[in-house]
Amino acid sequence: MKLARSITINVPAEKAWHIVAHDFANIGDWSSGVAKSENNVKAHVPDEATVGGRVCTVPGFGQIRETFTQYDARNMRFTYEAKGMPFFVKSAHNSWKIEAVDANTSRASFQVEMILLPVIGAVMSIPMRIQLTSLLDDIVEELKYFAETGTVHPRKQKLIAKTNRVATTS
Repeated sequence: MKLARSITINVPAEKAWHIVAHDFANIGDWSSGVAKSENNVKAHVPDEATVGGRVCTVPGFGQIRETFTQYDARNMRFTYEAKGMPFFVKSAHNSWKIEAVDANTSRASFQVEMILLPVIGAVMSIPMRIQLTSLLDDIVEELKYFAETGTVHPRKQKLIAKTNRVATTS
């Protein structure tokens, strides 16, 4: 299964790269699809990277460990492998690329590639594709919003407020 997304962001490529690559471990700060994220301190840190990977808590998927398998700061691209996916996902990789459109505009692109177990994977591919499509659409929208405004998207703001309400009533 392959899914790809790209979006034009009204910030310089270096700023978009900083968010997705240098702040890789902090995706949970701005993405509503990630409840929490933190540095994976056990992952090897590639040259020019700030971390080697992250651990994300993703509603509907649980805890996912993402580790860089390729990292090219000069060309603003990287690939990471995701572990901890549902049992029918044999492997999962995501490749990101940031490109300068002009001095103040960039394009963020990524492609998710998953290899599913033959029988159960075929059955689960439709609901998984639906869930991932929604998650990926939200990620590009929220990345754009965060990069351009410096604040989290209203969707993430609602989740943060809800989490804080639950925490204070517990």
